[in-house]
Amino acid sequence: MDVIKVFNMSQRLCSVRRYSQLHLVKDESVMEHTGFVCFFGFLLSEYLNSLVEDGEKIDVCKVLQKSVVHDIDEIITGDIPRPTKYYNKESKEVFDKISTAGINNVINELGMDPNIILKNWTDAKKDKEGIIVKISDLASVVYKLWDETILLGNKKLLQQAKEVIEYIDSTMVKVALDEEIVHNIWRNKLRILMIQLREVCEEITELDQPIIGTLKPFN
Repeated sequence: MDVIKVFNMSQRLCSVRRYSQLHLVKDESVMEHTGFVCFFGFLLSEYLNSLVEDGEKIDVCKVLQKSVVHDIDEIITGDIPRPTKYYNKESKEVFDKISTAGINNVINELGMDPNIILKNWTDAKKDKEGIIVKISDLASVVYKLWDETILLGNKKLLQQAKEVIEYIDSTMVKVALDEEIVHNIWRNKLRILMIQLREVCEEITELDQPIIGTLKPFN
């Protein structure tokens, strides 16, 4: 492993700004986002595993491997805004090809076994460990909305909070039906977690209320 190459790649991850189409009070880098997903995913995995004594458990190491690389292609592609990437089927296919080229470039730069990074990147949100990554990724978005709006007073993100509520609802339905969630207690706890995330977004949308009587008409 070439330490300088890793340093350079880390610096680029720190330089790529997320939410490039939005006004932020405090920028967030892909490296910060990745750190949050790893942290949240680790805690969530350990918590869910603590609820079951016997049977299948979540592979915490696998969750962390997937979390570390799930956005690593953005070293090359930058942060592609979700509305742009998912504008239509054709745009999704084009950006998927760009992302694949990006991850292959990263693998070549690091000189690592492609299976180590490529499989974890490709399957980042598949199987039960991938579900943890998916929910942790979602939690990262809600955290950023909470930080910007509740703590920093940025009301430019209220519409995004409304859109995230819809995404949370669809994710709850998918998790409820996903056969990878082998324990009912996991399914229930994940549902409660996503309800909490939804409630945060609802609190944010309540900030979108007109302030009456504070401004005098301009004559």
